[in-house]
Amino acid sequence: MIKLNQIHITENMITQNGKIILIGIREIVEYVEGQRTDKTIGYAYNCVATGNKYAQFIVKVNQKKPVISNEELENLGGQVEVLFTDFVGKFYQNASKEVIFTSTAAGIEVIR
Repeated sequence: MIKLNQIHITENMITQNGKIILIGIREIVEYVEGQRTDKTIGYAYNCVATGNKYAQFIVKVNQKKPVISNEELENLGGQVEVLFTDFVGKFYQNASKEVIFTSTAAGIEVIR
């Protein structure tokens, strides 16, 4: 039997062959034994898919520094087009039985 978290979603399935627009960035910090540390392990990029009715989604990328800062993003009008490397989306069910979408990528590039 195929489980929900075994279904992989491609970037084209999310974007419907449209563009990905970055609208925000936040830091992802490491947790050790349930306790938050000060160590940054990556960034969560808040995006919208222009070809999919501007559906909003977050892509997590493990990297030492963000591809662009929130300040730089704001100076560029609050949105820029991006491309992801090795994008993988999945669904999972949380404790409340809600189905949640999550996605990761190996890298991100800003298209100007």
